[in-house]
Amino acid sequence: MTSFSGTHDNRLDAKGRVSVPALFRAAAKGEAETLALYLRPSKLADCVEAWVRDSYDTYWQAKIDALPEGSMERVREEARAFGSAVPVEADAQGRIIIPEKFLKRTGIADTVRFIGMGRYIQIWEPGKGQAFMDAMLGDAS
Repeated sequence: MTSFSGTHDNRLDAKGRVSVPALFRAAAKGEAETLALYLRPSKLADCVEAWVRDSYDTYWQAKIDALPEGSMERVREEARAFGSAVPVEADAQGRIIIPEKFLKRTGIADTVRFIGMGRYIQIWEPGKGQAFMDAMLGDAS
């Protein structure tokens, strides 16, 4: 199972690309030829979530399959999980493009904060990411 930990900042380049931190790239890519992720808006925080595609499909499909077929709750989860996800692939230098709609929603402008959350990565505007970590860790940081 892929596991992400740590906090890393990288800059967006002039073309809107950002390099996924090397430790996260290695963990996400594994034996695959390319780094393939799904990006989606977080429903709990003002950030973007980045998931390895295979683990995303497995995790969300299991949650959806546990819901009654044809139920509104199931349709809502399908829309949240798959309707909002944007597939991205890293280039040879490990850079991805975060869609403009996600940049605007989160306030990311020139620097991106990546926070490892175990099975996925959160992508933040650095000040908001720091505030989130401060709130989550309290005096433990």
